[in-house]
Amino acid sequence: MSSHRSPNSFSAEELEALRADTPACRRLIHFNNAGAALMPAPVLEAAQAHLRLEAEVGGYEAAAGRSHAISAFYDVTAQLLGCRPENIAHTANATDAYSRALSAIPFEPGDVLVTTRNDYISNQIAFLSLHRRHGVEIVHAPDLPEGGVDVAELEVIVRKDVRGWPR
Repeated sequence: MSSHRSPNSFSAEELEALRADTPACRRLIHFNNAGAALMPAPVLEAAQAHLRLEAEVGGYEAAAGRSHAISAFYDVTAQLLGCRPENIAHTANATDAYSRALSAIPFEPGDVLVTTRNDYISNQIAFLSLHRRHGVEIVHAPDLPEGGVDVAELEVIVRKDVRGWPR
């Protein structure tokens, strides 16, 4: 067996240290991480410190006073991900990020957007808006009886309906 480990794996000691840094892990297993994961202690401490600073000097002044740390986010995140800082985008949340990405696409009447019935509700609302504003057709791939998208049917839909797909 190889001793090489994938870059996404952690040793038992590393996992224990991460769990120890997230106090709620001591008493529960939390699967609702899509929008609000458990907060590790360093994040909680930084957020509380910033809120205390805002209470003392005001929100804009606190942001200005921490601008060096805020702007370092791009460099640090790029280093973590192995890319350039200009490839990093920061948004308030996933819905905001997804909406911005969608707005960058020059949709035209007759374009087809293929999705699933289980796509996040805010995405479905954005798709409806694209339909109303730009005439984009929304096609939902069917689900499998046991759950998840039917990939074979998805391929049929994409080959038939999507502009530019090799036929």
